[in-house]
Amino acid sequence: MFTNYLKIAFRSLWKRKLFSGINLLGLGIAIAASLLLFLTTLHEFSYDNFHENSDRLYRVYQEENLATGVDRQANLQVPLQPAILEAFPEIKHASRWMNSGGVVYNGDNITGNSFRYVDEGFLQMFSFKLLKGDPEKALQGLNNVVVTEGSVKKIFGEEDPMGKTLTIVDEGKRMNMQVTGVIEDTPTNSSLELGLLMRFENQPSFEADKDNWDNYSHDLYVYLPEDLGKDQFEDRVTSVVKTYMGESIELIKEDGGVADEDGEYLRLRLQPLSDIHFDTLLTGSSMRKAFPLGLFIIGLFILTIACFNFVNLTLGSSLTRMKEVGVRKVLGASRRQVITQFWGEGFIVILMALVLGLVLADLILPEFNASFRQSISSVSYTHLTLPTKRIV
Repeated sequence: MFTNYLKIAFRSLWKRKLFSGINLLGLGIAIAASLLLFLTTLHEFSYDNFHENSDRLYRVYQEENLATGVDRQANLQVPLQPAILEAFPEIKHASRWMNSGGVVYNGDNITGNSFRYVDEGFLQMFSFKLLKGDPEKALQGLNNVVVTEGSVKKIFGEEDPMGKTLTIVDEGKRMNMQVTGVIEDTPTNSSLELGLLMRFENQPSFEADKDNWDNYSHDLYVYLPEDLGKDQFEDRVTSVVKTYMGESIELIKEDGGVADEDGEYLRLRLQPLSDIHFDTLLTGSSMRKAFPLGLFIIGLFILTIACFNFVNLTLGSSLTRMKEVGVRKVLGASRRQVITQFWGEGFIVILMALVLGLVLADLILPEFNASFRQSISSVSYTHLTLPTKRIV
C-alpha cells in the first residue's frame, strides 16, 4: 500500500513538472538561505562557550570616574595579578594575557610567529585542546613553550616537537625554550587567538614592569570559584585598588573626578567571558548582538514566506484536481486515502526541498563566509558544543 502511494505521488508530481519544479526550487532556496543565516546566528552566540566552566571566567577591567565621564579599559598593570591572588587566596588561577611576536630558530630553520605570554594556570583555566603534553605541567617551567598545531610543520617539518629546544627572539630578548606541549589551533568561535604560549615572566619588559603600577600593558583573566560571585569580587577588590593605586585615585580627584554611588573614583570590575565577543565598551568590537539577531529574524521571515507560498501553491493546484479526486472516490477510494495521497505528495516535495536546500547551502557557504566574514566550516556545524562543568 505504501509503495503504491509513493508511485502515485511521484507520477502526479512528474505530470505537473513545471508546478512541482517551482514549488521545489522556491522552498529549497528559502531553506538554504535561512539555514546559512541561522548558522551565522548560532556561530556568533557560540563564542567562548566551548570552555568548561565558561560562566566562572572573567576579564578584569578598570573603571575610572573622570570629570569627563566614566572611562573603562582592559589593559592592566603587571603586578595586579599577584596582588589579586594574594588578596583572594580562594582564587586558584588568574592569568595575564599579552600579544607579541618575533622570530623562532630551530637550527637553520627561521620562522616568524606570534607569541602569547600567559601565566602557569592558563591551560587549566581555559579549555583549549592540548594535543600533546599535560595541561597542568606544560607551562610549569619558565623555559617551557607550548606551540600551536599550525606552527609545528612550519617550525619542525615532520619532526616530533616534544622536548625540542627552540631559540625565540622577542624585542631583542633571546630565549632558549623547551617544547612541552602542542595545542590545537584557535577555534573559529574563540575571542582569544592563540600563538606560541610562554610564561608571562619571559615577556621582555617584565623585569622593568613587575612592580610598576603606572604601565598598562595586558589583559587579565580570573577564574572565580563557586563560592565567590562577581559582585563579591568587585566589592572586596577595592582594598587592592586603595593599597596599590592610591596615586591614580588622587590624580582623578585633583582633575575633578566624580565619585560613584559607593564613593569610589577608581574600581576594578569583571566582564564575563561570554560578553567579550560583543563588547563595544572596552575593545570597540564592531560585532553587536543586534547583527546576528537581525539575521535570525530575516532567516525566519524568509522561511515563513516560503512556507506560505508552498501552502498557497499546493492549495491552488488542488482545485485543478477535483476531477481526479472525484474519479478516485467513484473507484472506491476513502477520504483518508485521498488525504494521505495529497499529504504524501507534499511530504515528498518538502523532503526534496530540504535536500536541495542543504546542497545549495553547502555550495554557497564559501562565498557566504567571504561576504559576511564568517568562518562556518560546515553546514552540519557539528563543532557547536555546550560548556560542561569541571572542578579546576
